[in-house]
Amino acid sequence: MAKVNGYNVEFEPAHEQKLSDFISLFSPRNIKTTLGLWGVWLMITLTYFGMVLILPFIFQRLKTLNPTEPKGSIADIAFPIYFEILASLLASYLVESKYIGRRLTICTALFVSAFTSLLALIKPDFLFWSTFARAMLIISLTALYPFTLDLYPTPVRASGLAYATTIARIGLVVMPWIVFNMVTIGPKLPYLLFMFSGCHALDSV
Repeated sequence: MAKVNGYNVEFEPAHEQKLSDFISLFSPRNIKTTLGLWGVWLMITLTYFGMVLILPFIFQRLKTLNPTEPKGSIADIAFPIYFEILASLLASYLVESKYIGRRLTICTALFVSAFTSLLALIKPDFLFWSTFARAMLIISLTALYPFTLDLYPTPVRASGLAYATTIARIGLVVMPWIVFNMVTIGPKLPYLLFMFSGCHALDSV
């Protein structure tokens, strides 16, 4: 089309374009945003998938240590999923609300998640508080996608989101090694990590 209109357009090779996009994420304008977002993505992903993975093992460990403890059922595992569906719908509304917005949605959800993770650690109603914490993380994770795009200039938005989600996968790799070792020390001890990771993510937003 450019040739038809009489324009001489030179295109960069694809690998050079990708490299320049990656370097642009560390320009003086973007480096603080990039490092901050990578920390947020890493912490939220580690926390959320840690909660999902470790829940049945916590029930098993509690039952082993205390035979009178009710045994976790399929309903107990499925119960948080229904709350997550509702939380996703709520997040979809909140991120587009002009009165609340994306940053406030993420910050509020992370704060509540960290607080309820602490309550799950110290209170007897573990299933309720852990479910609430997971639902809040779903809200923050849902809002984090458009929030990430908003923080970058248009030419590097796609690359910024792509590399942030790639860094988040590191959390998925290291998370099982951490939480499984913690649950052998104390059944609810991973929620101490989840509380601190939520606070760290909140501080980085």
